[in-house]
Amino acid sequence: MSRERSKLGYFVSSKDKYLNKIFQTKSSGSCEVVEYTNSTNIVVEFENGYRKRTSVKELSTGWIKNPTKHLMFGVWVNTDAEIKTPLDKELYKRWTFILRRCFYTKHTKSYDDVGICEEWLNFSIFRRDLMKTKGIENLLHGWALDKDLVSLGNRTYCPEFVRAVPREVNNALLTSKSVRSPLALGVSRFGKDKFFVRCNGKSVYNIETLVEAKQIYWEIKKADIENICKKWENEVCSDVISSLINVKLEDLE
Repeated sequence: MSRERSKLGYFVSSKDKYLNKIFQTKSSGSCEVVEYTNSTNIVVEFENGYRKRTSVKELSTGWIKNPTKHLMFGVWVNTDAEIKTPLDKELYKRWTFILRRCFYTKHTKSYDDVGICEEWLNFSIFRRDLMKTKGIENLLHGWALDKDLVSLGNRTYCPEFVRAVPREVNNALLTSKSVRSPLALGVSRFGKDKFFVRCNGKSVYNIETLVEAKQIYWEIKKADIENICKKWENEVCSDVISSLINVKLEDLE
């Protein structure tokens, strides 16, 4: 067993240096060395009782991680789960992206008021809940995880409202709010006293009144939503389709 000289002049074994001592980690709080075999085989115990086998080198750098409680984007999360399949990997990627949206807003200001339910700070529970969702395997083919189609305006990622949807469904209610006309959704002036409507690549000109223009916009938008629902009604969760079918113009304004 290796030894080193202490400040008092006597030798201290590596085991005495580490065993029963407390060490700080970079992202998992503190841990205590509870077993020491050699420098490459030690066991540490974290504050919540979780034990992990590691090495002195990893312990010394501070990068040893407690998968049941460590910091991501400034919040304590639990990542203690086996990730075996491509879908597991995709779900983990989506989970970390959601956490970034919720807790790291330096470059995502539009998501300042988005949250995630406490249970989903545990990846295993997040995965368990979403594996029950219709179409979840299609995340591997570019589908999105949507949080606000079932409950319009919802800002919390939670099992009650998050659903797997194709991009076309996810974008069904998009209205380009940041560049919308001050008159009405999708409506602009045409000449001095007429109006025109632009919606989903379709345009209608020479409309006599603003009321008529708003009605034309909604007829186009509603027809497009209904077509999307018919196309995907057998592929996505029924509550998504029901919400889209029952949407009203005022829900989009």
